[in-house]
Amino acid sequence: RRRLGFGRSAFASQSQGLQHMAFERIQLRFTVPGGLRYDDWVGHLIPLIPGIFVNYMPESKENFTENAERVSKSQRRREALEAKTLAARLIALNPGELAGLPLDQPQLNAIAEARRIRSNVARKRQLQYVAKLLRRADLEPVLAALENREQEARRSVARHHRVEEWRDHLLQAGDSALSELLDQRPGADGQELRQHLRRARQEAARGRPPAAARRLFRLLRDMDEAAPLPPPGDAAG
Repeated sequence: RRRLGFGRSAFASQSQGLQHMAFERIQLRFTVPGGLRYDDWVGHLIPLIPGIFVNYMPESKENFTENAERVSKSQRRREALEAKTLAARLIALNPGELAGLPLDQPQLNAIAEARRIRSNVARKRQLQYVAKLLRRADLEPVLAALENREQEARRSVARHHRVEEWRDHLLQAGDSALSELLDQRPGADGQELRQHLRRARQEAARGRPPAAARRLFRLLRDMDEAAPLPPPGDAAG
C-alpha cells in the first residue's frame, strides 16, 4: 500500500528519459490465512513524471517476518528429526530386509557403510549422512513399506502364538481338544491331525525328539493361514 503526493517537480520536461527514474521503497501489505498481516519492504523503480513526485507516508507496521522464520525453522527441525529417526531404523535392518524397500543405491551404500562402522563418533556422523540422503528424497514410500512390513511381522507373531497355544492344548487335552478343534474347523483332515497328535504325545511321554509335534504345528499353522484360529475354548465364529 502506498500513498501518492502531488507537487511540482524540479524537472522541466520528459526529454531526459531514464534520468527521470528513481528508486522508491514501497511497502507491501497483505493478509495470509489465520488473520495474520504480513508487511515487507521492497524496492520499486518508478518513472518520475514532471509535476509529480512520490512521497511515501508511513503507516503503523506489524511485521511477522520473525514469526514466519521461526515456523520455518521449526518445520525444518522436525523434518531433520524424522529423517534421522528413519535412518536409525534402516541401519538396524539386515540386507535382506532392506532389499524390499524403495531405496536407491547411494542410500543403500551409505546404510551398509554405517552398519560396518564400529566407532561411535564415526557411526553418528554416518547416521547424519544417511539422514541427509533421505531428506533429499520422498520419505513417504519408504515409511509406507516399513509400516506394511511391521504389520506383517505383527501378524506373523500373532499367528505363531495362536498355533503354539493350540498345539500345547492338543498335547495336554488329547482327543477332547481335537474334537473341539474339529468342531471349529469341520473341513480339516481329522484323521491326519489325530495321527500326529497321538505320535506327538507318545514322543513327549518317552522323551523322544518332537518330530510329530513339529508336524502337528505345521498342520495347525496351515489351518490358521487359511483362517485365524480362535483361542482354545472359544465357540466357533
